[in-house]
Amino acid sequence: MTDQPRPIRPEELQPLPIRRRRFANESFDSYIRRLAEANGTSAKIVKTWLTQIGALGPYVDQREWHAAWRVLGDDHPSPACQAVSIGVIDRDLCRRCTRGHPASGPLPQFGLVCFKHARWIDSTDGGSADGGSMRAERSFRRDIALAGLTMESSEMRFASRLVQLAVDQRWINERHRTLDTRTTRAAQYASQVTIARDLFIGDGLLQLAGSPAGQRLNPCTEWLAARIEGLASNAEPWRAGALLSHLIGELERVEMPADLLRSVRTDILQRLSL
Repeated sequence: MTDQPRPIRPEELQPLPIRRRRFANESFDSYIRRLAEANGTSAKIVKTWLTQIGALGPYVDQREWHAAWRVLGDDHPSPACQAVSIGVIDRDLCRRCTRGHPASGPLPQFGLVCFKHARWIDSTDGGSADGGSMRAERSFRRDIALAGLTMESSEMRFASRLVQLAVDQRWINERHRTLDTRTTRAAQYASQVTIARDLFIGDGLLQLAGSPAGQRLNPCTEWLAARIEGLASNAEPWRAGALLSHLIGELERVEMPADLLRSVRTDILQRLSL
């Protein structure tokens, strides 16, 4: 009877010929893709091979899968690579930080600007970031991210929606011209951060809630207009003011302990941001 070859344990694997360093904040899936491509293969082909030689079982979990790739890539990640962010989608990393290599990962503590290179993280947003956008990025990291909010959070999405309702295409075109931005999200970023910070981190909601419900539209509209950079004096951001007034009214109707109010606020924001 012919002896069956002994399965190879993951730790007995040899590293692939071509290595790749894992970038700070890069997700492991992004690293696997780059490492496989550098060696002229794909993650799917490697998985099939690892299963055939017994290094992985037919039903492998993520921990085993990553352990095998750490050996294949001779990967010794820095602490910045090891953080796990729940509920944060992967975004492209700054191409200057990755020396031109396409890579992605979760960026919960980052807005849209790379401080190190003073550029938009996603090159589709633009090249060099202007001073106002740099200040907005500093405020995002110092105030908003430290409060547990991310670019994907309901609060940031709602702030973005308010700006969209308050401005028109002429405002966006002017921002593109003066700031050299290329996308709407980059053009409105500074105003979005200011509104989210003052409304949800500061006392903006409490201030506006002090106005009588039937007379809240004008205060909300004026509050927003003062926080949107470059808004023309004849602009009428009343639709954004109406949405903000509606949010305050919804929150006033909620009666529950403060520690539960955050989750309810999130649900309301998600609905109003559509």
